[in-house]
Amino acid sequence: YHFTTISWINSFPVVPGLANLHDRLGFNQSYFLFLGLLNVHPLFGEGYHTANSLLCFILVSQCLGSALNAVVGNGRPSPVLVLQCILLPVVLAHALDGDVSSPTPDLAVFIVTMAAFIQLARLLAAGETAADSLDRQMSLLIAVLLAGCTLKLSFIAFAFSSLVIAILFGHQRRHGVAWVPLRADLVLIVVGGLFWGVPYAIHGAILSGYPCFPSTVFAWDCDWRLPLHEAQDAANWVFSWARTPGASPQQVLGNWNWLGPWCARNLANPAVFIPLLAATGGTVAV
Repeated sequence: YHFTTISWINSFPVVPGLANLHDRLGFNQSYFLFLGLLNVHPLFGEGYHTANSLLCFILVSQCLGSALNAVVGNGRPSPVLVLQCILLPVVLAHALDGDVSSPTPDLAVFIVTMAAFIQLARLLAAGETAADSLDRQMSLLIAVLLAGCTLKLSFIAFAFSSLVIAILFGHQRRHGVAWVPLRADLVLIVVGGLFWGVPYAIHGAILSGYPCFPSTVFAWDCDWRLPLHEAQDAANWVFSWARTPGASPQQVLGNWNWLGPWCARNLANPAVFIPLLAATGGTVAV
């Protein structure tokens, strides 16, 4: 459905009820708007080849620059610098896994997650920095997290936990010189949420009748809305595919038989068990 979605984006303005042709055309992922934007001469029809490559290039350049600074720089490298050096091989491994020229949004979500993680680490390691500087850092973190939520709704869990950590850290230190009051952080989140969330929700509601499709929350009462049972079927497919790819929702949902194979499959994935092992070791060391 990736190429079909991009084709509709390049051919027409947002089409009311497009999800009625196929439910996946109602997945309101802003990444496809980015791909459509890149479909310009001389890359018309081939812009998707450069999208993930461009994002990977930016993140790899940032991590590579940090690695070079850690090697040739004077003094002790900062914790954020060390973190970026550690993340460099992880980012390179994902960049070379074959999805870099694909229109799939998964690699873009990974890149935005890494960028947000680095920004959160930079915020937590800021020390006694001026309040206005930390305010800008917090604004940047919120912008990256909100952008990630528009790429894929599953990003919301990471965004929420990151914001909680950032806000609690700021609230703990807000009476010092380093942090603005908690109210200011909440204002940034609300303003950023309106800036990113309102256009995203309107665009999604026009496509399917649901602002956060395949979720049926806040469904619009409009003529083009995808029937409720079809929206629920699409959501069930998303849940079942995440647990057991290829199996029908009737086989997967409503029982726990998928859990054992799911754990075995993910623990055998180096992209899962290596970070899990590193996080476990770091926790034990602390």
